[in-house]
Amino acid sequence: MEKKYAIVTGASSGIGTELAILLAQRGYHLVLAARSEEKLKQIATDLQSKYNCDTLVCKVDLANDLGPVQLLEFCQSQSLAVEVLVNNAGYGVWGAFEKVSLKEQQEMLRLNNESLMSLTYLFYPLLKKQKGYVLNVASTAAFQAVPKLAAYAATKSFVLSFSRALYHEWKGEVSVTAVCPGPTKTGFVARAGMNQTIDKIFEKMGMEASDVARLAIHCMFKRKPEVIAGFSNKMGVWLGNLLPKSWVEGIAAMLFKG
Repeated sequence: MEKKYAIVTGASSGIGTELAILLAQRGYHLVLAARSEEKLKQIATDLQSKYNCDTLVCKVDLANDLGPVQLLEFCQSQSLAVEVLVNNAGYGVWGAFEKVSLKEQQEMLRLNNESLMSLTYLFYPLLKKQKGYVLNVASTAAFQAVPKLAAYAATKSFVLSFSRALYHEWKGEVSVTAVCPGPTKTGFVARAGMNQTIDKIFEKMGMEASDVARLAIHCMFKRKPEVIAGFSNKMGVWLGNLLPKSWVEGIAAMLFKG
């Protein structure tokens, strides 16, 4: 029987690790991709031991133009039957737009958008053979502009719009799902350079990464185009569609001003 593989990018921590665990529990063999090779190897060892699944590690910088091609070549070199692609790798950059370095924001766009698009394009032929799945990690920030996270929120709007379009284009061939978490207890706050005030908000309001991952996987296999993680986040998006944009953006500005 042919082994079915799932690829998880950004698998070295947070939601990515939890998604890899759930896929292993469902019987998938795994390709874990990130820059942190040592972390990946430890996670791979744990998963192989607990779930008796083949777990391959691909150290790759997906913010590099060649990164997506390198990941594809890694899978092709071993003739893997890829049924699931999880585009989880990404991060945010917090601060006044003109005060954060342009280079850092450009690198974020490359990872959050260009890499995700490239991987989805490159792996489409392999996924189509399996009538497989793509899971793209967006954010509730996709639904409105977020001052102090201006470029990050824009990248997540791209992910959501891109995913929903492909859901319709590829129906019957490859299923595409976008998951939109709100505040989640991961390393996002520290990586984005946010201060302690915002960190406390995330600790108070944030969902567990395992809960976000569980909902995302469930909806992906149900072939749903979009899922907003958590009741309060769903209500926030619903209210955001009813209220004037200036009000919603003002609230976001207050939450993320630090």
